[in-house]
Amino acid sequence: MAWLYLLCGGFFEIGWVGLLKVHGLHVSRPFLSGLTILLMLVSPLFLNLALKTLPINIGYAAFVGINAVMVLIGSFVIFRETLSLPQFLCVAMIVGGVVGLRLLEG
Repeated sequence: MAWLYLLCGGFFEIGWVGLLKVHGLHVSRPFLSGLTILLMLVSPLFLNLALKTLPINIGYAAFVGINAVMVLIGSFVIFRETLSLPQFLCVAMIVGGVVGLRLLEG
C-alpha cells in the first residue's frame, strides 16, 4: 500500500507543477493559486502515509524519483516538452533505481 501512496503523491505533484508553470501564483487568480497550494500540501501527505511502513531513506528516495518521472511524463503529454537521448537515459536510470528500491524492499 505504501508504494501506491507514493504514486498518488506523484499525481498531485503533476497537478501543482503544471499549474505553477501555466498560471504561477498570482493574486489575480485566487482559485488557481489556492488549488496550486492545496496540491502542494496534499502531495507530501501521501509521502507521510507511505513512511508509516517504509523506512525514510527508501520512502523519500522513491518519492522524489517517482515524482520527477511523473512530472516529466506530464510535461510530455501536457506541454509537449522533449528530451534528448542522454537525458532520456538519465531518466531511465531514475526509473531503474526506483524499481530496484521496490524489488529489494524488506
